[in-house]
Amino acid sequence: MAKVKVGDVALLSIRPRYATAILAGHKRVEFRKRRFRRQVSHIVIYATSPLMRVVGYFSIARITTGSPAALWARYRHCAGIGLWAFKRYFGEACEGTAFEVGFVQALREPLVLGDIDGNLAPPQSFVYLDRGAFERLADATEIAHVARRRTWSEVA
Repeated sequence: MAKVKVGDVALLSIRPRYATAILAGHKRVEFRKRRFRRQVSHIVIYATSPLMRVVGYFSIARITTGSPAALWARYRHCAGIGLWAFKRYFGEACEGTAFEVGFVQALREPLVLGDIDGNLAPPQSFVYLDRGAFERLADATEIAHVARRRTWSEVA
């Protein structure tokens, strides 16, 4: 892995269709109801059921916090999600966060969490990942840039 500045890393549970869209470059922002408390620089993508594997990661280009209406107005063109699903996710929330997707790396082969850290369990939303585990993930796994990879829905 090229040496890049790595801050804290979050392991995020993301539905497979949205994980695929991020890896394919169609979804350029990930929405969450809460902002991280730490200065997270990278997000590791854990595709939830039925895949239940780590499929890649991305750097965070920018973090924006605001009302769901403001986030939708700003990011609807690259959200990779429809308005109905967006509204259903945020519900009555007054504030949300958008994590702009920076450089994306897809894993050549999806990994089970135990391959990264034997103590990891699938996160309900997210967990902070030990930096050493992230470096092992990046260094020990053959990685291909998302533009050269097929989508994980084709693999599953």
